[in-house]
Amino acid sequence: TLQYLQVELGLTDEQVKRMLAVSPAFLRYGSAVKSSAEWLQSALGCDLREVARIAHKSPQVLGLRRCRMQRTLDFLLHRMQCSPCDAKEVVMAQPQIFSYSVDNNLGPKLEYLRSLGVSEGGAIRVFRECPQVIGASLAAMQAKVDYLRGEWGLSPADLTAYPQYLSFSLQDRIRPRHRFALYISAAGIPKPKDILLVSERQFCLQVGSSVPEYRAWQSQ
Repeated sequence: TLQYLQVELGLTDEQVKRMLAVSPAFLRYGSAVKSSAEWLQSALGCDLREVARIAHKSPQVLGLRRCRMQRTLDFLLHRMQCSPCDAKEVVMAQPQIFSYSVDNNLGPKLEYLRSLGVSEGGAIRVFRECPQVIGASLAAMQAKVDYLRGEWGLSPADLTAYPQYLSFSLQDRIRPRHRFALYISAAGIPKPKDILLVSERQFCLQVGSSVPEYRAWQSQ
């Protein structure tokens, strides 16, 4: 297994050490590693450098059975209506997607996004750019959307344009920044992207405050 990683995939000693630290069970995958790598090449059109990137980013993927990965790929191609190129982009950006259940995770989230009016392209973008969406529960995702729509009036187009909104914590970022902006800004609050997609310091400058004042307000 180690020889395949270094000789065939070209991973360095440091990269292999990191992989083993992230996934200590990797050495037990045995022949599954090469089998999974060959599937990624034949089914997704990955070259060896791309397989190496997937292995380095999510080593557990190379221990999965081909049938499981094929089911995820079928979901991307047929239910999400990804083109082969889009499907590959999603996998390269979020290879851990293979680790999540289609029936209990990916499918319900896709249906929920569609129920909001998010387009197929928008759903693809959410899955590609927001790993937190894939890993979080559907209930957590719904809570964020409910707040963003109910308190901020965000539309499906807004979520498609800025899928990063769904990657932020409702308790630690979305709700407190929104409420502090309402509290401090007499001229009305800035657009969500100017509040959520910036650093804490930039956020405070946007609403005419300072980091110490914001943190003092949070601690009340």
